[in-house]
Amino acid sequence: MLKFLSRKRQWVFLVVLSLTGMGMVWMATLLYGAGLAGDSVHYVSVAENLLKGRGFTDFSGNPLILFPPLFPVLIAGSAWLFRVDVFTAGWIINVLLWGLNIFLSGFILKRIFQARPIYFYLSTLIIVFSSSALAMHASILSDPLFLTFTLLFFLAGESYIQKPAWQPLLSMLVLAALSPLLRFSGFAQIVAGGLIILYAHGRNLLKSIPLAGFFGVISTLPIALWIYFHNFLPHHTWWGTNNSRGADVLVNLLQSLRKMMYWFVPYRQISENGFVEPVAALVVILIVLLAINKLKNWRTWASEFLRPGLVSMLILSIVYYSSSILNIQTSDHKALFSDRYFVIIIVPVLALIFISFEYLVLPHIPRARLQVWRVGLCLVFLFWLIYPLFKDYKYLRASLADGEAGYNEYNTRAFHESVLITRVKALLQQEPQARLYSNIPPAVWFYTRHITLLPPAQDKPRTKDQIKQVFAGWPHDKPGYYVWFEPDPYELFMPLSDLNLVADMEVVEKISDGSIVRIWARGSR
Repeated sequence: MLKFLSRKRQWVFLVVLSLTGMGMVWMATLLYGAGLAGDSVHYVSVAENLLKGRGFTDFSGNPLILFPPLFPVLIAGSAWLFRVDVFTAGWIINVLLWGLNIFLSGFILKRIFQARPIYFYLSTLIIVFSSSALAMHASILSDPLFLTFTLLFFLAGESYIQKPAWQPLLSMLVLAALSPLLRFSGFAQIVAGGLIILYAHGRNLLKSIPLAGFFGVISTLPIALWIYFHNFLPHHTWWGTNNSRGADVLVNLLQSLRKMMYWFVPYRQISENGFVEPVAALVVILIVLLAINKLKNWRTWASEFLRPGLVSMLILSIVYYSSSILNIQTSDHKALFSDRYFVIIIVPVLALIFISFEYLVLPHIPRARLQVWRVGLCLVFLFWLIYPLFKDYKYLRASLADGEAGYNEYNTRAFHESVLITRVKALLQQEPQARLYSNIPPAVWFYTRHITLLPPAQDKPRTKDQIKQVFAGWPHDKPGYYVWFEPDPYELFMPLSDLNLVADMEVVEKISDGSIVRIWARGSR
């Protein structure tokens, strides 16, 4: 009876925390709705264009190549089914996913810490009050659904390792096939699935190798067909490129440690780039653990990770983390808060921390004082909880003041109160077929829902003569209006002063936050 009540209490705890998390996301998006990053506008605009019969094209009319199709399809399908705007659909999807992800995370941690429920309670609370996870779910991003797929894969992999059968194999296969259609990093699920199959069958290589190969081929097929028929054949690229500067593997590794350390301790940068602190902290912790533990302790600790649930979790987490370090575009994710790629593995990180504490720290505490230490741990945790709660408070306060304050770039007070946006809307009422360009095209599309073309990119320094030579004739047979925001926060596209070298221009209206300029190819009038 007591065990039943204890289990019931844990389920109630999970439900309450899931609802709490959803409420926090809703509060963060109360002012203007979900946050909109650059990726978000791609997803939402593709979803709207699908509903309008324009196919897989984005806010600029360009084909969807940089991103897989699953999330825009989900948004479009939800918007059509419930008769809501695509922005509203994406917003609600991620609010609901935060509740689901809290529940799944807690369920997994509950299974891991069956013998030590206190760790289940503590680790689940850490997840719920993680400002990183909160901000990720408060924007229209594919990461929350990817987290859902990852958590479900942990469970499917555990079931398969416990008893290799077609049901968990099918679950892994479906998740592995869907994950790359959501994010290209979903290939990690395909690799992890093959490794789990090899592990589950042990030395029976005659069975495991063909089965792992079959798993890899079938789960790769959907994304392979998409890339070949949608990307390569018509556009001669596999998945395009969004950053020619590439990935710096060492910097990505150090950045990941820095960002994950910030989950647990207040960050005060001491070294020039902030990379020394997490490495130094890990080295000190490792030296202390090596000094106080014997080989027997380490064997006991390592044997804990041979449990099916932890094997499944570790295999996928290691593969995913390694692929992220190898592929993250370094220059795009230097900011400390830009950690959504690593939030995906927050459950394994917490499992590692509490298991290490249980088997490498607690054995050195006298049994007579063990209970006192556990109570002390809870008190320390409650004191520590002030830190994430304060981060949540600052995040929610900023979100309620100016719009979602995490990954949000475009759904902000500045754009909602922009006089330039208001003038562009008035222009489109007079000229519904007007062609638009802008130095911030995602924002113009979101507030007008009008295709906004990309002007020439400011991708490298050019002399005046080079500009005249490379962009001669622009905008060719597509004259229109250039919506120029001033100041230009991103400097991704060539300024009007440079474009004036190749195109004729007429200022239609100059406004406090920019100007509207009519443009046409030089000599075409």
